[in-house]
Amino acid sequence: MVPTPGHGQSDPWHGVSIDLYRDFIGTVCATLAVEKAVIVGHSMGGAIALRCALAWPERIAALVLVCTGARLRVARALLDAARDPKLDAGAWLAAAAYSPSAPREVVERWRAVLVQAPNEVLHDDLAACDGFDVREHLPKLRMPALVVGGSDDLLTPPKLSLELASGLPNARAVVVPHAGHMVFHERADQFHAAVDPFLVEVP
Repeated sequence: MVPTPGHGQSDPWHGVSIDLYRDFIGTVCATLAVEKAVIVGHSMGGAIALRCALAWPERIAALVLVCTGARLRVARALLDAARDPKLDAGAWLAAAAYSPSAPREVVERWRAVLVQAPNEVLHDDLAACDGFDVREHLPKLRMPALVVGGSDDLLTPPKLSLELASGLPNARAVVVPHAGHMVFHERADQFHAAVDPFLVEVP
């Protein structure tokens, strides 16, 4: 997994956009001499993966798009929380990210480290997502794609996953029951049951 600038222990870049993050991924792949890759993107990472595929389709062997969409909108309350230094926007996000059915021990294990970025980076990420829309470009993306959603996802509802899969020429969708936005934490076995066979099939 490659952390984008400003996340984890990486230094932030000036300005944030989906295309800036796309170019960062491209730079990493070029530096490592990766000729072709399967891009796995979750949430905003799915938007970045789609922009990578549109920019360099010959370099993308397949896409795995998790709890994301071809269009994204961000609740105004979340944008405002991320702008307010007195509020813990990461905690706000964590509270909305898990299904009520998620095992409590899983939620408690992960929510403390869910957002590894300062509020200003989180706000800029959310602002970059708000208004993202590549629906008209999806027919260009003919590589195999797997779209995974969570039935209880409040941040990117499963209808966005199904809409994304229906717009891609060579995609299939899996909606994991009783899972929220962090499907790979909440229902790891079901997540791998969907993703692992798909990866084996990628030429």
